[in-house]
Amino acid sequence: MTGIRRALAALAASAAAWATAAHAQVASFDCRQAQTETEWAICNTPELGALDVEMAATYRLLSDLAPDSSRLARQAGQSQAAWIRGKRNACGGDVGCLSREYRQHISQLRELARKSFVLRP
Repeated sequence: MTGIRRALAALAASAAAWATAAHAQVASFDCRQAQTETEWAICNTPELGALDVEMAATYRLLSDLAPDSSRLARQAGQSQAAWIRGKRNACGGDVGCLSREYRQHISQLRELARKSFVLRP
């Protein structure tokens, strides 16, 4: 196993552990500070909370793998911010819309990782 594959395996295990621990708090953010319809829907819908935790773990994995100054880090950060402001928040409290958007974004983040690190499913 190459060094990068070992690092990826270790980070994937860390992300899975983080996701499991974070799920105990329902979402990747503090639900006591939820202010929008979107945030309330995430906090009050177990499926959305789990998707939020999975998305945050996937994003964190990408961020941890990429040096801060890399194109990947910039691309992942811009993608995440644009997705939250645009697509996620545009759903408001619509659980179906949020579920679709989360699944699509998680898939996009995973594809970005595969392309950047030549990962195989």
